[in-house]
Amino acid sequence: MKKLLFIDHSYHAKTRATAFLQELLAAHFELEVLWDESWNGGPAPSAPELNAKRPDAIVFFQLLPEHRTLRSLDCPNITWVPMRDGLRYRSKKVRRLNASGIKVLNFCAEAHAFFLSRKQETLRVQYWPAPELLPRPPVQARPRIFFWPRLNVISWNTLKTLLGNFRPQGIVLRYALDPGNEISLPSQEDIAEYNITVLQGWLGHDVYLAKLRECDIFMAPRPDEGIGQAMLEAMRNGLAVITPNAPTMNEYVQDGRSGWFYELANPAPLDFSHWAGRGDVALAQVASGHQTWLTQAPEIAAFVAKPPANAPNRYWKILKALGY
Repeated sequence: MKKLLFIDHSYHAKTRATAFLQELLAAHFELEVLWDESWNGGPAPSAPELNAKRPDAIVFFQLLPEHRTLRSLDCPNITWVPMRDGLRYRSKKVRRLNASGIKVLNFCAEAHAFFLSRKQETLRVQYWPAPELLPRPPVQARPRIFFWPRLNVISWNTLKTLLGNFRPQGIVLRYALDPGNEISLPSQEDIAEYNITVLQGWLGHDVYLAKLRECDIFMAPRPDEGIGQAMLEAMRNGLAVITPNAPTMNEYVQDGRSGWFYELANPAPLDFSHWAGRGDVALAQVASGHQTWLTQAPEIAAFVAKPPANAPNRYWKILKALGY
């Protein structure tokens, strides 16, 4: 069995957001996971450290090392898995990759099209979890909405604008922000008018799921996503999704069928008159998508295993020879 090094964002050691891909690859490779702490001011695995392990292939998930590190790797078979929420198409680091011969595994159709246009070797995949086939709460006259704000760019005021004159049955507001973000809680008047339940502090996953499953609609918390695990967890539990019209959310949610799109730069009231049934569509999407994901597993493993079709070009080789 070939040896694969999987270099991952260390925050995912806590969230297990990438466990699905690690488990898939572990079925096909002798897998070793190394955690990159550079995003948090810590160390990233160095080229000498990686070379000493003598891997047959290396996968970098999300965080891409400096080009000098890439050029110092003995292993020529390198795959990068960018996340759309952190991908900057015009960055110098991404532009220079075109000379490297590195393969790109894309969970975003837009990103796949970009790398394809640059004639870089890329594989487009889409992750779908297994559906949760649990009893849903009775349908009521008005929906219950679950909102877990993570970033200050999408706040309670955003949801309030989207609701317009519509009043839901209730809103569950999980107040647990990503580091570096501050969002004000709704006023007492809004809490009363919109029947908001505020959940603050640590919330165990089982408790979170229980609260989520009491609701009908999930408010996507980010302006864009690498994959969107929180949104997918809502969909697999039968919730429709309100989301900005942006990747990767708009590659999963079907506007008018399993959710609602809005423009983040100019949010306007949405039409909730036909909300019932959209969660069922979301659940059906997950069930169908999961079967497709399972069929993609051998293709993903083969893509990672095979040597890159494009060798590094002269520019890349010259810089390597010069020690850059």
